[in-house]
Amino acid sequence: LVCLILISAFESQSLPDSLSQEPIFLTQDNSDGDEDMKVAPKPANASLAPSKGWHSPCPEDSTVLRLLFPHVNKAGGRSLESTFDESFVSDSTQFRFISRLPRSTRFSFEMVDGHHYYDWIKQTKRPSRIDAKGKADQICQKWIYIAREPMSRTLSAFYTMTGREVKDSDYPKDGNSIKHHKHHFFCEPGSIAAIHMRDQKFSFEDFARLPKAERDKCNMYNANLHVKYLASQYVAPENQHRRRSLLELAKSRLEEIPWVGILEKFEESMRLFSYTFGADLVRYTPISNANSYEKNVSSQARSVLREMNELDIELYEYAYQLFTQRWMAMQSDMDNENYNPLKFSCPSNHQCWDKESESPSWNRSCMSKSMIEDTDQEEKLPTSCSKEEVRYVQRSIDEIPLGQRKGRILCAPIGGCYRSSNRPSWNSAHHLLNNRCLMKFLILGTRKGGSSSLYQYVAQHPSVRGVKLDAGPQAGELFFFRGKKEQHFVTMNSGKTIRKAYNDLFLSELARLHPNVPQAGMSIDPTF
Repeated sequence: LVCLILISAFESQSLPDSLSQEPIFLTQDNSDGDEDMKVAPKPANASLAPSKGWHSPCPEDSTVLRLLFPHVNKAGGRSLESTFDESFVSDSTQFRFISRLPRSTRFSFEMVDGHHYYDWIKQTKRPSRIDAKGKADQICQKWIYIAREPMSRTLSAFYTMTGREVKDSDYPKDGNSIKHHKHHFFCEPGSIAAIHMRDQKFSFEDFARLPKAERDKCNMYNANLHVKYLASQYVAPENQHRRRSLLELAKSRLEEIPWVGILEKFEESMRLFSYTFGADLVRYTPISNANSYEKNVSSQARSVLREMNELDIELYEYAYQLFTQRWMAMQSDMDNENYNPLKFSCPSNHQCWDKESESPSWNRSCMSKSMIEDTDQEEKLPTSCSKEEVRYVQRSIDEIPLGQRKGRILCAPIGGCYRSSNRPSWNSAHHLLNNRCLMKFLILGTRKGGSSSLYQYVAQHPSVRGVKLDAGPQAGELFFFRGKKEQHFVTMNSGKTIRKAYNDLFLSELARLHPNVPQAGMSIDPTF
């Protein structure tokens, strides 16, 4: 995900230039005979009026914003997870370098997501992941959705999976299966496409040249995913009437969802999110895979992409219009207390790491394409990357099997994108947090001696970042008097020790406050 560096001043009520145009779509450029991927305006349908009820701030007494989110593959969902799924960010190794600082001055967040259809989320709401005991009246529950230009989404999904092994048992047995969480581009087991997908050098151009009958063996899982997720049914190609009715169902549900974001307008989408729910959002954390691939495609490949996403292209145009109309309505409501004119500022330096291990992170700009995949392509790295730093990056990546690197390496501005709040008291507390020396302390106590209560009280202070150990030794609580020094820090369920969990958090905040310091050079006092 490309994070734009934006100024923090709002100069007018008009749309930014990039939003005053029609939706962007991939078009063909025949100027030199070798077409490439372009973005250009496409004629839009009749203008939409903002649907009633989309601006739905949560009640004043709400403390938790629970988000119901159908997560379409490769459409920006991971960035929403790293921003709003607080329990997942805290517990998961893959998000260990993402800032834990508050996203909102009003809410903590819960997210009901995963690669599941609208109907499944509506019916189950995943109660096992959500603890609502004693706080039901404080929860504000809302639907959200984010759309990505369909042809770009399909390309990204395709190249995320080339060179990776897929078990036949992972393939969905029918078009309406919800077993979509493991892989981003499926083809029927034993098909020519499925066999070729194991080759890292297999390109979408190669895929487009396969016989249509073979390509169709990949469509059940990969075609028109936006419509499929919202309508909760496989969009079969042979029934045109049924296809149109599913598209209309997807559109109606999209219009009912209060916040519809656009991945290509992610920063603006986050500002609209803040206004829509009255969240006073002050931070979001974009994150992406280190997936490098050729985005320029031939007319034949473009035709195949368009064929696979015929309904999604129309739905994306509709989503873009909804987004634009709501954005304009927000800007005409500048006196509303939930309107914040400031843009988010995103740091230019990005860090990358292996999401499935606990290795340190490295500088994104010092990582070449040849480190990620088997290629002879030469890539010139910035002069700011020293030989030692490049060797360090190479050693870190070499520990990951070649065929798994595209899926396992994540990159992000680990401090996230930040803007000031509408609330002066919050800004004063945040300034205090950013301009004080970091202090570390442990809360010691016997069992049932009040240490948990003390933690809860102290952790409410805006300048305190606590490592919460609320499930005893299995969650990482310290045993100081076990007799063996190496067991002073027991292992948590996630595989990390509490020392490692604390150090990861410390390094994340240190890197955010001092972005020019190479993280590889940071160290932690081994005495804790």
